[in-house]
Amino acid sequence: MGIRGLIRHMRPFAHSAPLCDQEVVIDGPGFAHHIYHLCLGARRTANNALEAAPSYGELVAAAITWLEALTANGVSIRKIYFDGQLPMSKYDIRAERISTYTQQLQTFHHTFKRPYRISSQNQGNILDNFFTHQNVPDKLTKLPASAFLVPAILESLVTSKDYQQITEVVPGEADIYCAHSLKTHGGIVLTGDSDLLVYDLGENGSVVFFRDMEWNSTTSLTSIIYQPMAVGLQVGLVGTQGLRPLAFQLSLSPYSSLADLRAKAKALESVEDFPGDYMDFLREYSSDLIVLKDTQQDTSVLQVLRSLDPRVSEYVIQFPTLASIAGRARESGILDSSPHIYLPFLIDCPVRTNAWEISMTVRQLAYGLINLIVPENEQRYTAFEHKRQQGKSRGRELQLPSPTQIPTSCNSLITLLNELAKKFTTIASSDLWIAVAVCQDIDWAHQNSKTSATELALSQLSTFTRSKGPNKELSWDVLQLLAQIQGSFQSFRMLKQMMNLVVAYNANGLPKEAEQLQSELQSLPLLSELEGLGQAIPLLRRIEKTGMFGASQEVLGIAIPSLPLQTSALRKVKKQKRKRQVEGQSGSDLKRSSNLFALLDAE
Repeated sequence: MGIRGLIRHMRPFAHSAPLCDQEVVIDGPGFAHHIYHLCLGARRTANNALEAAPSYGELVAAAITWLEALTANGVSIRKIYFDGQLPMSKYDIRAERISTYTQQLQTFHHTFKRPYRISSQNQGNILDNFFTHQNVPDKLTKLPASAFLVPAILESLVTSKDYQQITEVVPGEADIYCAHSLKTHGGIVLTGDSDLLVYDLGENGSVVFFRDMEWNSTTSLTSIIYQPMAVGLQVGLVGTQGLRPLAFQLSLSPYSSLADLRAKAKALESVEDFPGDYMDFLREYSSDLIVLKDTQQDTSVLQVLRSLDPRVSEYVIQFPTLASIAGRARESGILDSSPHIYLPFLIDCPVRTNAWEISMTVRQLAYGLINLIVPENEQRYTAFEHKRQQGKSRGRELQLPSPTQIPTSCNSLITLLNELAKKFTTIASSDLWIAVAVCQDIDWAHQNSKTSATELALSQLSTFTRSKGPNKELSWDVLQLLAQIQGSFQSFRMLKQMMNLVVAYNANGLPKEAEQLQSELQSLPLLSELEGLGQAIPLLRRIEKTGMFGASQEVLGIAIPSLPLQTSALRKVKKQKRKRQVEGQSGSDLKRSSNLFALLDAE
């Protein structure tokens, strides 16, 4: 999170030096967000944050090129660490962040009725800005970063022969492991987080911030370098606590002068006045790690755990058995109740149902798989999801399938995939997963008496055809459909990763139906292959040309009236539903459910 003002106060004590021949550890999430802002900076002329947002393919290409440029300048990369679990103490902060993101999206929705122009203007050259700090225009930061920014870059690294062995998802916060590596082996940590100045990095540990890296006149890579132990001595702090007394004082008095901070830190004034608060502060910056187990079974599980998406990792590490294998001591309160998962924030239409909704049952199956491998006393049959929300929320409680329900749930998805594969024998495998998302959208809309996002988006294709200029404006309906497709795709990735973990723990841990589904999931493309808003029109045309909308209705066994007739038709259905509810009847028999996604009884 960082301590406000700490870098400003410490900068006079830092020094500039070349990075050539240095060994570095990289803060993975910080690196991903640095790449994102580099890409935003290359699109300074964009109209808004959504137009400036790069595709996942562009983000991954920029990340790999940046790392290649780093090593080409003689820098050796020891490790790249990614968060695999955040402490429970930060749950409230995360809830507040989701609320803030929701407000940002609502404001953006109110400001831009047509949020995205597909322009012929090319992206700027990111390579020109790699090691030159540029401020991103404020208008381009009015939305959260791309939902799968970190998973996309992580996936590209763990599937790369050059970076696979040095990339690791850790059972905690990445900065803790960066600090531990420097304390043990020395070196430099590359980060965007001032918190690394507070950790015990040992005598030879240093910090470099991404924004300070630049080319000098001799075309070598240099940076401002902070050495916390040396800085502590310069400001008069002795002993083993480094900058922590000063940082604690700053957290209490963010507007104090450096002279005042130094005097009070040297006298340990606030440390003695607030001993309990100081101990809590120190716990946040403890780099003590438990020793990892070294058994054949645990090693195979570790390999999977160290490559999971951060949010998937965070879910599974809430189970003590898996947390122990990962190398994390059990945190007080973990799994005393149902596990929680914070889903990435999708940029969808804020006045419509959250884009994650259509693929919820896939995630329910994914969460429920963990019960196949943990002891009975750790098994849980509900989980809480956190996504777009107003104000504070304890999340949405989901029912999870029992082990006896899992084969049926898998069969439902296998049936869907097989039926769609029969309909589309010539399309690319990546397009089959788009067809699955379209099918989920139509099924959800039908069951909830809504107009599907697919049909609303397709109805606007003729507008794009008539538009002759370079700027074609996408509506919020199109954004909603693309967000739903991304959410569906990610839900299946989560399911695939959970299955891989179960198999790593127990080679015979999956029912045969789940094994068959796991085989089907191997065709999921990489996140970097997800099409961005710039490719929305070709994507819609493929959906229309291949007949995905009609084929999905056939697979589901339903018939949706054409869009002009839907308003009156849906009004009639809702009227019938209200009448049946008054009469005490269930509304579930108003129309025939496909049951392809009905993994569980209605909650």
